[in-house]
Amino acid sequence: QDPLFGAQYAQIYDRFVNALLSEPSGYALWDDIRRQMELVAQLTAVKRETEGLRTAARKKERLHELLSESGLCGELASLRLPLPLDPNVLLTGVIPEESAVFKSALTPLKLTFKAAVTVNGHALPESKYSIIFKKGDDLRQDQLV
Repeated sequence: QDPLFGAQYAQIYDRFVNALLSEPSGYALWDDIRRQMELVAQLTAVKRETEGLRTAARKKERLHELLSESGLCGELASLRLPLPLDPNVLLTGVIPEESAVFKSALTPLKLTFKAAVTVNGHALPESKYSIIFKKGDDLRQDQLV
C-alpha cells in the first residue's frame, strides 16, 4: 500500500512466510499469526462501530452487543489464541460484560478475556486478562501497567 516502501515490505513479508512455513511447526505458528491478525481486524471493526455513538452508555451497550455470543464478533466468546503481545497468555474467550469504552478522543477499548497463562512452563489456573485496544497515531499518553 505504501508507495515508497510497499514493494520492499512485500518482499520481506514473502521471505518471512516462506521461511516460517519451511519449519516443522511453521504451519501451526503461521495459523496463529493469521488468526491474531484477524483478531486485530475484528477489534478495529468493533472500535469503529463504537466511535460514532454519542453517549458513554450507548458506546458500552453497543460494545457488549458486538462482543456477545450472538453479536457481530460472537466468535470471540470462544476463541483459543495466543495474545499477540505475549504468547504465554492464551486467550480463551472475551467477557463482554467486563469490557468497556474509555472516554478519550480515540475511544480506546478495555477488553477483558478469559485466559490461560503459562509462567516458566507451568500453566496457571484460568484467570482474567484485560487489555487496552487503541488504534491511532497519538499514543503518547499511553502506558503499560
